[in-house]
Amino acid sequence: MITKTCLKALIILKDTSYLKPMRPGLFALKMWPESDMHTKVKNTGNGATAGKGAWLCGGSYLSKLQKKGLVFSIDFKYYISSKGKDILNNN
Repeated sequence: MITKTCLKALIILKDTSYLKPMRPGLFALKMWPESDMHTKVKNTGNGATAGKGAWLCGGSYLSKLQKKGLVFSIDFKYYISSKGKDILNNN
């Protein structure tokens, strides 16, 4: 069973590949464009950073998709798998 959120994520990742992966921050910006997490400043003890919540949230969601076999990861950059492409083609 594929959720609407998962399908939206796969649509965002449809043009990615091994040679053209996507970073979690850009994924989060496309997935949740209206969220304030892109501009919020966080201080986690190693200095303040703006937008850190966005790439953490994006990376977390992409990891969930990776565990389902829908995306692959190389050096914290993600691209859609053949299983993910099949799901897109069937929906």
